[in-house]
Amino acid sequence: MVAIACCLLIKGDEQALRAALAEKPKLVLVESPSNPLLRVVDIAKICHLAREVGAVSVVDNTFLSPALQNPLALGADLVLHSCTKYLNGHSDVVAGVVIAKDPDVVTELAWWGKQYWRDGRRV
Repeated sequence: MVAIACCLLIKGDEQALRAALAEKPKLVLVESPSNPLLRVVDIAKICHLAREVGAVSVVDNTFLSPALQNPLALGADLVLHSCTKYLNGHSDVVAGVVIAKDPDVVTELAWWGKQYWRDGRRV
């Protein structure tokens, strides 16, 4: 069994962010701007703080797309995009993308993707 604990932090509450990071999370997930409230956070700062405690930083960049924001350049380890929305433009495809800056992580993600999906079908 895998135990996963999570907490939701609201934009601007730096004290709550630091308290959450003091728990030494393995992963910090950021969505900026958030959907549907369009809350914007300092991605670079959060990624830096996450790195200080050894956490992997993940940014969901679906809302802005790579055309308007590059979370890897802001310090994110992984970036998520829902291609079904803005990247596709027609919502007639169900797809998602995970982007990593570390080539070893890219290789591992590709391996896992091949284990999970074969010939367009879930294994």
